[in-house]
Amino acid sequence: MAAVASSVDGRRFTFQWSIHDLSVKVGGYASLDGRLGQVHAVEAAWVEGAALIAAVTEEVTDASHLRIALARGHGVLLEGDGAPFHDVPIARADATSVAGWLDRTRPRRTSLDVGELALRPGVRFHSGQAYGDHASDVLQAAQAR
Repeated sequence: MAAVASSVDGRRFTFQWSIHDLSVKVGGYASLDGRLGQVHAVEAAWVEGAALIAAVTEEVTDASHLRIALARGHGVLLEGDGAPFHDVPIARADATSVAGWLDRTRPRRTSLDVGELALRPGVRFHSGQAYGDHASDVLQAAQAR
């Protein structure tokens, strides 16, 4: 089964993925044909009968007795052109894409290095939004020590 995603509004997406090859988790990041998204939900689903024929990449002539498990989910697009899309390839986003997005969207004021993202090892998260100017004061005091 091909891992594919669709969006009717260019802001949110739904996807289906082989449950055996699933490489994203809730909160993780996905690459959708050049767009970056974050997964908000993943659940198991069953496809059988006529719906199975449309969902698989192999040729199936009689699916009346077949049933397969797959993962279905949804998320939000973090980057993209805002245009709808249908059945585009979806994959786990690489660390470089996620780190680049975090860097482009991080406020340009003093930030606090919170730590590594649990679902994207190797990518650091910096917070500059919590506590406003107080965070800056704390960081400056810590650096002065």
